[in-house]
Amino acid sequence: RLRTELFRVQALADDREANAQSSRRREQHLENQVRDLEHRLETALADASRQREAAHTEQTQAQKLELEIRGAHECRDVARTKANELETRLEAAVADASRHEKALYEEK
Repeated sequence: RLRTELFRVQALADDREANAQSSRRREQHLENQVRDLEHRLETALADASRQREAAHTEQTQAQKLELEIRGAHECRDVARTKANELETRLEAAVADASRHEKALYEEK
């Protein structure tokens, strides 16, 4: 009877040891998974940060280009205004010269 009890206790101890080893392996596996997930999260956060910086840089470039385009439009408009003024002055000068020529011709 003691031998039977000894075998039963030994079997329980063996089961507990097997369960403990299984738990340690599971714990190690979970630690590895957590470490892997933390690494993936760090990588994703770093990628997101780089993408955010790149987007900010592109946005800044776009704003600079918009300002340059606006400045170019303003320069074009100023040039058109000056060209129109010069054309008007030229037409007036040609008309004035034509009147003077006509007056000189009529005097002769």
